[in-house]
Amino acid sequence: MRNNNDDFFNFDEDIRKNLIEQGYKGEQLTSKFEKMKKKMSIAMDELIEEAEDDNDSMDKKEFEKEINL
Repeated sequence: MRNNNDDFFNFDEDIRKNLIEQGYKGEQLTSKFEKMKKKMSIAMDELIEEAEDDNDSMDKKEFEKEINL
């Protein structure tokens, strides 16, 4: 069984739902999903750097807002 902490930064289902709501399907959905995952990785790295510099914490809802999810 997975720990909720393991899922805290896993936005796969949120990304997928969001893209489906935007009308993406099939290969287009898969392609857009992969692009969003890459962007998330970059955004996560940037946020980690900022957090290390600022010592401010961010919850999941704030992070989703930050990355426009």
